[in-house]
Amino acid sequence: MQERECLLPCRRRCKVDKRKILACAVVTVLAGGFLEAFQIQEAYYSEREKRITFIAPNGDPGYWTRIAEEIVKAAETDGMDVKCVSFREPEPVKQVEAVESAIWSGVDGIITAGIKDTPDVKRVIAQAEEAGIPVVLVDTDMEGSRRSCYVGADNYAAGKQAGRDMTAACKASGNILVIVSNMDNCNQIQRVKGFQEIMEENAGMEIADILEGNSNEIYIRDEVVRILEEHPEINGIFCAEGYGTLCMGRLKSEAAKKYDTVKLVGFDGDIYVQEFLKNGLIDVNIQQDTEGLGRQAAQMLKQAMDEQRKYEDCYVEIVCLQPENYEEMSRYGDGEAIWHIY
Repeated sequence: MQERECLLPCRRRCKVDKRKILACAVVTVLAGGFLEAFQIQEAYYSEREKRITFIAPNGDPGYWTRIAEEIVKAAETDGMDVKCVSFREPEPVKQVEAVESAIWSGVDGIITAGIKDTPDVKRVIAQAEEAGIPVVLVDTDMEGSRRSCYVGADNYAAGKQAGRDMTAACKASGNILVIVSNMDNCNQIQRVKGFQEIMEENAGMEIADILEGNSNEIYIRDEVVRILEEHPEINGIFCAEGYGTLCMGRLKSEAAKKYDTVKLVGFDGDIYVQEFLKNGLIDVNIQQDTEGLGRQAAQMLKQAMDEQRKYEDCYVEIVCLQPENYEEMSRYGDGEAIWHIY
């Protein structure tokens, strides 16, 4: 009897111990689950806290705002916050200050454009990369900079396409005025280079002059009027950027058929350019895929932040729009973005 009395309590103790062990196991599993949940939540908020700055030459409602809108959409999908910065006038000094400000504020990544190829801009890009802040250049690359990636058109190929379109418009016989923002911009250099190559392949085509408009519509307009008066043999104008395209569309629209014989090939544009295209004032407009440009820029920056390495150039599609398919340009209409303008 004593042995049984002794054994029974032991069995009870064993049962109690098993229950305790089971309870401890459940608590451990639950605790592990909560820990995992907290880790996931912490990682989520860590992702949400990533901040990027997009620095554009200007905040016009067309081209750059469309790009900004797509950058914001793509970044928010990946849990990143975006600050969009632009300038009243696209000046390298302001761009340098904006990049430095982004570095000092501790952003995780920067998207900007090679507004003008200067040593100071290259210096701050290198400074950002050295601080572990990847820089993605859009629209305009900057040769020799230490940026992580370039996203935009293959501007050399786009220039060649413009040359072919101009040759067709002029029926292989033309004296062409080329309008650029300035020849310090890598994209302008490459577009003109490609255009020039096609001109040289066609004996009846040549570049009469190159006008650097510095993205100043009033200056471009005045200079074009002067040049066309002094050189009536010019029968074609290639605008290698959006300001020139908009300016020439307006000039032809207001000139009451004075310049109807002058063929016009433009590059990028907005709803006004679409109207000029519809009315036959622009013969061909080469348009970059701004949706893809903004989206891919944000995606490539995210990769660069995660992997901390360099990437090959990422080219976006270009589309040749003519009066016959002008409606396709509606997809490149005005965008929406909140700008910090300096």
